[in-house]
Amino acid sequence: MKICLIGNMNNNHYVMAKMLRKRGIDAYLILYDNEYKYFLPEHEDTELKDNYPDWIKRVHWGSARSFFLTKSSIVRDDLDNFDVYICCGYGPAFLQKAGIEKYIFLPYGGDLVYLPYPVEQLKSGGFIKGFLRIFHSPHLFFLSLLQKKAIQKSKAICIVLVDEYFIEPLKNLEICDKIIQLGLSIDTEKFSSISVHSYLEGSKDENFRRILSLKNKSKLIVFSPTRHFWTAESIRLDRISNKANDVLIEGFANLPVDSDSLLILVEKGPDVIRSKKLIQTLGIENRVIWVPEMPRENLIQYYLISDISVDQMVPLGYGSIALEVFALSKPLMTNIADNFEKISQRPLPPILNISTADDITNFFTDFIRDPEKYRIIGKNARTWVEKYHGYGLIDDYIQLFHHISEGKDLNDFKKPDK
Repeated sequence: MKICLIGNMNNNHYVMAKMLRKRGIDAYLILYDNEYKYFLPEHEDTELKDNYPDWIKRVHWGSARSFFLTKSSIVRDDLDNFDVYICCGYGPAFLQKAGIEKYIFLPYGGDLVYLPYPVEQLKSGGFIKGFLRIFHSPHLFFLSLLQKKAIQKSKAICIVLVDEYFIEPLKNLEICDKIIQLGLSIDTEKFSSISVHSYLEGSKDENFRRILSLKNKSKLIVFSPTRHFWTAESIRLDRISNKANDVLIEGFANLPVDSDSLLILVEKGPDVIRSKKLIQTLGIENRVIWVPEMPRENLIQYYLISDISVDQMVPLGYGSIALEVFALSKPLMTNIADNFEKISQRPLPPILNISTADDITNFFTDFIRDPEKYRIIGKNARTWVEKYHGYGLIDDYIQLFHHISEGKDLNDFKKPDK
């Protein structure tokens, strides 16, 4: 079976393609012309820089601007002879343009929530900015309409968690019957305690070496790689952008000065300066270390040296940060919606579920008192992620591929019991 994964939001499709190939599936990855640099395969596996295997191909289309400039024949030639396609971004519109029908849509968020709607394009980032964007790029208006129709024609739509962020768009698009709750995969072999020992030896990262020198003196090391995006001015239409980093900073600041605690933050996102000002106001600069944005692969050493890792503070599902932390058998602090188990049809992952600064402070204080409890939580998280996002998930996708390639009704598709 030949599978084509199109687009590479946060390297999700690259990881899936790599794991599918280990399962004997002939999987290929197509990189759009506008892939963000941190969505390129070398951000996941640094040895791939300028040296892609033959199953990865870059194309000169995929962006909104290239849609009307790209001939259908070019898209067909680039995507010839596959059994099933998986896409994100404007992938559905391009596949419809090429006359390709057997595709699965695996949205990252905005490509489902506001790209199919011209009015939401106008509102995105503020009405005036949206209007100017449409005025200078009228093709966006028409492309939104095509994206909507293309999503509706997809054979299946895979979403990790159908929470309130997705519910209204899914109803508006009349595609609720196409939803399969399968989502992000993680290479659990890569993120394992056995294969990452080298990250703790001989690192040339000066920030990491500094933290390593403080490890024995610290009762608690906290790491948050989440981008800083929390002020009212920054929060756009898509609620998923709001990480509420200020809540983490305030919760950490509540720890007493003599707690021997350390917070590691990544200089990433539009609110880094605001976060630094908040840290200064709270008087905790000497307990915070900033590190530069880096490839995902380099984050591993920071996950490993920390006691607790932290993701967003707003009630959502979870993303790649959570999966990486789980796979490394580390405890994660985040905010997962209360109705997660009901709507996801799988158990809540072993996490430190928080919603307020007080929750954060209490967990940190409890860790200092009983760290072994949190090591057990980390081990349980590893078991959970192997089942729901490791090769167990890949096997579910393979079953779905066969189902679609054989032209079977999606209503007859049943995931294996977990």
